[in-house]
Amino acid sequence: MSNIKRPMNLAHRGARKVAPENTLAAFALANTLGADGIELDAFLCASGELVVTHDDDLSIWSNGSGQISNTPLTVLKELDFGSHFSSSFKGEKIPTFQEVVDLLPNSMFINVEIKTLSLRPTMEVKAIVELVKKNNLFSRILISSFNPLVLYHLKKLAPNIAKGLLFESRLPIHFGKINAALLKLQALHPPARLTNEKLMLLARKNGYQVNTWTVNEPDEMHRLIDLGVNSIITDYPDRLKQVFIERNLL
Repeated sequence: MSNIKRPMNLAHRGARKVAPENTLAAFALANTLGADGIELDAFLCASGELVVTHDDDLSIWSNGSGQISNTPLTVLKELDFGSHFSSSFKGEKIPTFQEVVDLLPNSMFINVEIKTLSLRPTMEVKAIVELVKKNNLFSRILISSFNPLVLYHLKKLAPNIAKGLLFESRLPIHFGKINAALLKLQALHPPARLTNEKLMLLARKNGYQVNTWTVNEPDEMHRLIDLGVNSIITDYPDRLKQVFIERNLL
């Protein structure tokens, strides 16, 4: 086991099992529980700020209604994003991406999933690029998306920002060559069930890192460590940390 490199421990939407996901409380707890970094979701709200939440529908995670994309930040900040989880988090606010950056120590990595189905996601891409530059996040950030057009525009606007493609179904056999040319990817983000030796071989051949999600059971954590993945995205960063300790990886 001494030749195995420890993957990064990325807290999925923060420590979402002990605090409302995608909130400052969840991200602060992720740090406390031993995560190397966080994974978060970002939408562009109506007033142009990148805010952190998983869904455009406000009724899912807050006491509001309507859509994030149609609501300005001043209105979003009046909503309660904590009570759905527990009354002890009543009044928890939706964070902006800038507020998350301000909260985290400089040692923590940030994986941002840009949430948009737009065929022209230029505004979202410009917003995250401006924030990366403003905060000099180049060495500690990766932008991921299920929408390859996000990554394509990011490659054109800021080729020095790392990119990862999220996917849920099996990769076509020609995937590596096509995306190496079109997207200039640094990483693949497959679900754990699709992360196997065949995919790892494809990734290594094309120079991709593999950051897999969402991994909550110790047996699966062990399997993925053995495969040599680069990051494990988990709802339980403390559980993954304990696996690292058992394997003398910390």
